[in-house]
Amino acid sequence: MATALLNKTGEVIGVHQVGVPPEHRGKGIANGLMQRLIAACQDWGDRHITLQASGAGEDLYRRQGFEPRFRIKSYRRREPMQQA
Repeated sequence: MATALLNKTGEVIGVHQVGVPPEHRGKGIANGLMQRLIAACQDWGDRHITLQASGAGEDLYRRQGFEPRFRIKSYRRREPMQQA
């Protein structure tokens, strides 16, 4: 019960949209998924793995050897989109 996407560009693999449904969190599922993803990246022979994460996943990614490089700001438009 988990999802993730890998996107390869040159020697860099981006890990995206890692998620575990709330009812399955705290069971080691995300940890196991990340270990499999890292192994897959190593099998592909690439040199770098990168990801963007929310604060909720930060501890998990640090335990997997990732370190923060910079913070990204998120923006939202004040005005709602008009219905077509």
